[in-house]
Amino acid sequence: VLYGVNVYSQQVLRSIHTLGAMMHIDSLKSNINWMMGLPAGFKPNENLDNCIGHAILILIDYWNEFTTFLTPLEPLILVIITFVGVLGLSAMLSVVGELITLLTIHIFCIYSAMAYVFSICLLLIDFFIRMFKGQKINPLKKRVDDQVYSIDQVLLGMMIFTLAIFLTPTIAMYYLCFALMWIGVFYLKGFLEILLITVAKTPIFLLIKILKDPYSLPAGVEYELIRGQQMTSSSSVGRRRKESTLEDNSFGFLEMKPRKYPIGLLFTHYVKSVGKVISTYSPVLVLKNLISGTRIAPRFDIDKWLNRSQEERNKIMIFSNFPQFWFSFKVLCQ
Repeated sequence: VLYGVNVYSQQVLRSIHTLGAMMHIDSLKSNINWMMGLPAGFKPNENLDNCIGHAILILIDYWNEFTTFLTPLEPLILVIITFVGVLGLSAMLSVVGELITLLTIHIFCIYSAMAYVFSICLLLIDFFIRMFKGQKINPLKKRVDDQVYSIDQVLLGMMIFTLAIFLTPTIAMYYLCFALMWIGVFYLKGFLEILLITVAKTPIFLLIKILKDPYSLPAGVEYELIRGQQMTSSSSVGRRRKESTLEDNSFGFLEMKPRKYPIGLLFTHYVKSVGKVISTYSPVLVLKNLISGTRIAPRFDIDKWLNRSQEERNKIMIFSNFPQFWFSFKVLCQ
């Protein structure tokens, strides 16, 4: 596979450009120019529309200069990724994931800025609605209290509320456009993360060993009480259960047999890791964050890492595989 990617590098790069056509510079400029007009008959606020559109176009122009500088280096970058694949598929997937993060950083920056502004607009609207109802939020006691506002405060709040109501649709238009782009990148990174967990935590050797010899990994032993040629009772290790009695003049003996190791127990850590990833990339959670304007970003268990001792961190960084080392390096750089 690595040899094929290296030989057919031009075809691979052409396929990557085709898949990423939605986030190409020309495509982004075309979408921004379309939204700066009358997108689908929607009439945004002209001044705010031009301000946001030109600011995004300036950022895209700066990003275009950076990508133009990297364009001649694309074959070299692809060769480096293929050589990293010699360290294993997990290392290659880690590098590909970080490369996707680097190449879509302009989408993430624009999306984060628009999400921040959109969330502020929602907070303003919520605050002034409570103000008109004679309420206020008490952050100390975490409850809603009654409040009497003066006429001047109500008039000022009405003016700001009117501005927020009429400017929010224009902000929401740009926010929704870049949020959908980022959600596509977000789920692509989630897919790569699941592949990475599959490669790193699937017990292939133990699975092959059990399929070849089911008793190679015993899960304990079983005892069978034999009386003559007939089995009369059975018990497991650690159990003291008497199921039959022997007569005084009878005889018997115990036969010890190994238990088969359940195949499902081999995938316990894998299922837990995939479950954490699925909970992070849950469509319900993404939709909730999209509506509320909360920034959608991959979550790392930094608190669990910071609670470790320095000795445990050093052991993880020395003896872990490449994905764990890369995550440790990124946390330490923060």
